Amino acid sequence: IVGDMNELGDTSRKYHKEIINKILENKINNVILCGKLFKSVLNDLNIKKDKIKYMPNENVIINFLKKYLHNNDTLLIKASTATKVNNLANILIKNQE
Repeated sequence: IVGDMNELGDTSRKYHKEIINKILENKINNVILCGKLFKSVLNDLNIKKDKIKYMPNENVIINFLKKYLHNNDTLLIKASTATKVNNLANILIKNQE
């Protein structure tokens, strides 16, 4: 799960596009992107939705994970605090208790 990287300033769109391209080049599966910048760049690139999933907020992501995340899965989260995606770790931990 990768959320917008808001700390990048004027180079933000460039680096968001680079991340998307790296995901596609390396055939990484099950990537969820979140945030306005990723949404905008995904729309510009016109990528098939089965390659990379976009979800608008942490609540949608949580509902998706409840359905598809399994006990032995590994989940990586990277995001700026402003996207609230970082709250997912705390929510998932609480759901395990």
